Amino acid sequence: MPGQIEPRRVAVALAIDYDESRADRALVMLVRSRKHSDKWVVPKGGIEKGESAREAAARELWEEAGVKVRSEAPPWGLDAVPVMHSDKRAHKKCPADLIDTPNMIPRAVYVLEEFRMHASDVHAKWPEAHERERQLFPLHEAIEHVSWREGMRELIENARIVTSGFYKGT
Repeated sequence: MPGQIEPRRVAVALAIDYDESRADRALVMLVRSRKHSDKWVVPKGGIEKGESAREAAARELWEEAGVKVRSEAPPWGLDAVPVMHSDKRAHKKCPADLIDTPNMIPRAVYVLEEFRMHASDVHAKWPEAHERERQLFPLHEAIEHVSWREGMRELIENARIVTSGFYKGT
């Protein structure tokens, strides 16, 4: 609808190396933040026109972490309705009378996409290799590392790998 204010749609890529034989069965790929080099983040970025959230998440995972994932659903499945988080900050064009109300238009809406990754999916060279460090963390540690970013803890804690009962912890 012309003139309608829309929040920025951001795909968040939760890439998980899952292996039953390890003590830490679920390892999550995180990357260093460009703005806060001492902090870790989940690869994420804007969903481009004509792109699905899953396609955008896979693209961001490649660009930021050098991981090329397969498109199939992970063994823990995918939710019909994706896990989402609305930014607590208002869109710059949100009418003032809507700010801090249930009808506030958020600056961004984050959409979580889950992928199972394998060692062969991780490449030595990738687009942002010169800008970012990447590292695998046990799921519970990854949640702590990204907690500084609004909404990221909640997204991961509500990920299907956690809520489905597939992952029982370390």
